[in-house]
Amino acid sequence: MALGACVTRQPGDASPPPVTAPVAHLAPDWLLLAEEDSAELVYGVRDSDDVRLAVECRGGQDPVLGVTLLAPTGSPGEIVLRSGGKTQRYAAHSEADELSDGVILITRLARKTDPVFKAFRETGWLTVVWSGGTDDLIPQHNSTAVADFFRWCG
Repeated sequence: MALGACVTRQPGDASPPPVTAPVAHLAPDWLLLAEEDSAELVYGVRDSDDVRLAVECRGGQDPVLGVTLLAPTGSPGEIVLRSGGKTQRYAAHSEADELSDGVILITRLARKTDPVFKAFRETGWLTVVWSGGTDDLIPQHNSTAVADFFRWCG
């Protein structure tokens, strides 16, 4: 916008000066999608197909969480997560992602006893550990969604 302010107009020029609007970058956040029998905690961009991590919980007696992670092509068939000093490796089923140049990793884990998700529930912070040891901290922008998800899941 500062550059647009420097544009000079000639007398008699009927066209308005160019206006540049700042480009809004859509940042991912935690979102809660709840229905009567299930809740899904999604880390992604609102109102888009950009979902990086999803955790699903079914009601009733279902004792597991379903975890889905978007990963780069060639990623090993596992999901590695860390929270509150706890790190776990989960064997995962791999599927090609049709929307990106990556894969979708899917696993299921114990809903109430998994150490990483117990720590995630307490701290609200979760880290994805990629092959090669690089970490991708998922920030807690929307702590309400995380807290509501765990309240729903019990």
